[in-house]
This record gives sequence, C-alpha cells and structure tokens, in this order.
Amino acid sequence: MQGDHPIDLATADEAVSPDFIAAAPQLLRVPTETAHWEQVDQSIAARAKELLAEGDAFDRRLAVFPLAPVSACISLGYHLTNRPHVRLFQYHRDDRTWAWPVRPAPAPDITVSGLDREDRTSRSVAFLFHYTAIVTDAAIEGLGISSGPRIDFRVPNPSTGWLQHPEQMKWAALEARRAFERAVQLYPHAETWHIFYAGPAPIAVAVGQQLNPTMCPPVQLYEYRHKERPPYRASILLRG
Repeated sequence: MQGDHPIDLATADEAVSPDFIAAAPQLLRVPTETAHWEQVDQSIAARAKELLAEGDAFDRRLAVFPLAPVSACISLGYHLTNRPHVRLFQYHRDDRTWAWPVRPAPAPDITVSGLDREDRTSRSVAFLFHYTAIVTDAAIEGLGISSGPRIDFRVPNPSTGWLQHPEQMKWAALEARRAFERAVQLYPHAETWHIFYAGPAPIAVAVGQQLNPTMCPPVQLYEYRHKERPPYRASILLRG
C-alpha cells in the first residue's frame, strides 16, 4: 500500500523469508491529500474483496507492506478482517529495509486506560493510540467528542523507532481487540466510535483487523495535518 512516494520492495524477499513471494506484488495507491476518502475506502474494500474471493480466506497468506495514510491502513485491515493469515511489515528507514531487525522481543509495554466505568448514556467513544507520538488534547478539541468516554493506548516513550519486532504488533492487536470488545459492553448505546491514531502503519492495519463490523458501531477515522487547525480532520467512516 503506497502513498505519494514509491515503495522500494528490494528487501521484500528477505523480509518474508523463510516464506517466499508466490506472485507479483499488487500495488494499491492511496493519495495523501484527498477530499474523497469515501472513494478511497471503496477502492480498498473492492481490492480486499478480490483477494479474499480467491480460495478459502482462512488459507490465504498475505504479506502487507504499508507506507500510506493512517486512514487507508486501518481501512485495509477492517476490510481484510482477521480471518486470513496476514503478515505485516514495517519499513525501517535508517536501514532501508522491510526485514525485521534480528533481536529479542522487548517486554510488553502497552497500557490501556479508560475501560473501568460503564456508561449507558454516551453516544460516542474515542480511542487514542499514542505509539509514535502523543495525541494531545488540543489536537482533538472542537471535534465534538470531549464529553464521551475515552480509551488511551500508551507506551512509555512514543517514537518513530518504537516498533522493532513483530511481537509488538501482536500485543498491539490483542490490546485493541480486548478494548473494542470491552467498549461494546461498557458503552452499548454508542452510535459512533472515533479513532485518533499516531503510530506505525502496519499496526494501523492490525488495529483495523480487530474492528468487528457486526459488533461495533460506525467508526470515524481521522488524518493528522500538523499545519491545519484542528490538526485532525475526519476521513473515512467505516460502516458495518
């Protein structure tokens, strides 16, 4: 999945080893700047449907190399679902490779807060992911969600270098799934969920995979633009 800049797949074979790439890579282009997010989502949904239609979805093995806007990555995960076998890869810019560094898995360090109180009156719920940077209160002011429940996913030191091992993606996906399932129980009358995500592209795909369209309400995604006010703007609305 590619944004405005080309993706270098020279290290893709090394990244998937000991597996191998069985067919020519499929390229899905997503513009970074667009006023037509609904069309972007429809295009992603159509491509995911094509992939999953080719045989048993449970037997599919997909390698995803994402360098695209956050909304597109979450959308891709949402439409792929968590049924097929998906391997996600992070582009390590310093080493210019998609291959994971050879190092032990770090200790789990994701904490989740905001799931300790039932609220049967709230009509919206916000999920904030602070992995590469802090999603500040100022950045989401004026978006009409300040009065509703808020769930925060945090790591001790958010940075662009935080993701260094595939096990971290498993933990992030697990924490997201647990939080989404718990939110369904705690906030049964919520009509919309809002996701504000600052984190690596592959984890965004993994988070999208945990959204169950038969259980959760419509999910509003946002894109961050530093120079705009407010910096977060609504993008894709995922409907069940």
